[in-house]
Amino acid sequence: MPSNFPPPESLSTIRQEDIDHIIEGTLSPLNIKSMHIMGKKDRLIPIESSKALLSSYVNPIVHEHDGGHHVPMRAADVRAMMTFIDESFSPEIEVITDDSKKIAAIMEEEENESKKVNIPDTEHSEIQADECESMSLIFPDEFQLLSRMVEGRYTYPITYSIQLKPSQEEISMMNPDDTRLWPKDNVSLAVEYSIGYPDTLPIFSLHHDMNLLDFKLKQIKGCLDAVKSIAQSELHMPCVMSCVYAARDFFESGGLESCLNHSNNEVNENCQEETLLLSSKEERDDELLTQSLKPVLLEQIHKCKLEGLQIADSVLENMSTTNKKTASDGNLIEFNDARIGKGGSWKYKLGLVGKPSAGKFNINLSLITS
Repeated sequence: MPSNFPPPESLSTIRQEDIDHIIEGTLSPLNIKSMHIMGKKDRLIPIESSKALLSSYVNPIVHEHDGGHHVPMRAADVRAMMTFIDESFSPEIEVITDDSKKIAAIMEEEENESKKVNIPDTEHSEIQADECESMSLIFPDEFQLLSRMVEGRYTYPITYSIQLKPSQEEISMMNPDDTRLWPKDNVSLAVEYSIGYPDTLPIFSLHHDMNLLDFKLKQIKGCLDAVKSIAQSELHMPCVMSCVYAARDFFESGGLESCLNHSNNEVNENCQEETLLLSSKEERDDELLTQSLKPVLLEQIHKCKLEGLQIADSVLENMSTTNKKTASDGNLIEFNDARIGKGGSWKYKLGLVGKPSAGKFNINLSLITS
């Protein structure tokens, strides 16, 4: 920060001399990369106010968009922001102040120390480099180095991927049933060597561009479990080739479908168990409810029936009244509705609360009046 820049205090405690510097515009501008994004239709912060801030920066980059007070998301706007970020964090950016140089030196030293910790010893590093080189020769078309090489030497941790899905030429020679065993798009087995590999397991992952509908998590887990099982059985030995073939065997043996079937079976078992638990609970609740209910007297049943008949008679009377209309000459017109005064049939559905899996059902009742 510039030496005369206001201290990081709240506005209520800022010194008067700093306020004078701000008003007079005599503060040293910030010599850092800055991008100022302004909306032409911004009503919260007018674009003039945003432009007034530019004097506080050295060579500020201004980007105006047609929107309001929000982060623009159009392709051109996003491209401009990404370009700024890429250029700001490129190695060509010079360190401005002495303090920042000291901080950068300390961070570089700490990074070097951490790298030393992550570098395997000579024996393990030779084994890892040799196996990586062998994989690139055995799978020349499928191999892709993900870590870097500096002056012909691997940087650590060594990371690479090997494509598992056969090439289009190989797929064209397969039976249609065999092609359905593989995922929709390419999938690769990524390997990252741990420090103690092969005495410790490497880190495996699957690289692909498919969504979760095309390649489900349970299928990914099933493939990785097959790979880790082989790696565990070959601990203390280079095992990547065996792991690649284990992953391919997973697909070729119908692993994608078996993972889904196994998962569905687990779901069905869980549902059945849940249904049994619900049924037993509801049976207990019904028993407690039955015990808590008092017996109904015949007089009460008769009273309820009379109330129901009164309600039905009132409904029919209202329907008869609403189907009459006064004509322009003052005469009363009655609509010829077959339902009025001739009885009828109404159907009601009584739904019981509960899951269908727990044995619940609906009851249809019919009320017939004459």
